Amino acid sequence: MTSNYERGIVIMNHNFQHYLAVLAYRCGKCLQGAPYDYGQFEAGNGVKTPRQILAHISDLMDFACSYATGKSASIKADSWEAEVERYYRTMEHLDQQLRDVELEEQKARTLLQGPLSDAMTHVGQLAMLRRLAGAPIQGENFMQAAIEDGKLRYFDHKEDTA
Repeated sequence: MTSNYERGIVIMNHNFQHYLAVLAYRCGKCLQGAPYDYGQFEAGNGVKTPRQILAHISDLMDFACSYATGKSASIKADSWEAEVERYYRTMEHLDQQLRDVELEEQKARTLLQGPLSDAMTHVGQLAMLRRLAGAPIQGENFMQAAIEDGKLRYFDHKEDTA
């Protein structure tokens, strides 16, 4: 018979997997069809470029993995295209590691209120920068999006060359 504690771990891990899938979906919307120079877009006044923001999101996911499991993805990137791939590989690493670990409740809360929430904030910044760069993302009702736990790549991320 499964204990309440064990059921709680399963629910918590499932919720983390869903949160990561939501984060990946929303970030993927920002990356899908982005103009070829989007990664270097400068909004001015010291605003970070999309590449810098995406690198920070990847760093946050790597930190979350290290904090939760002690295992880091330690992937580096030297271009926008490599940074996009780094983001997905880091997300996939975190997703896999969180499936295999039993997080204490306080550690889970800390992950949610720290790096995972911070990452979602930065995805919003990527969306705003897409609009400022003249290439807004298409709106959608995210409550109806076909988001699946464990699925972290939703869109073709080829750049818009026009």
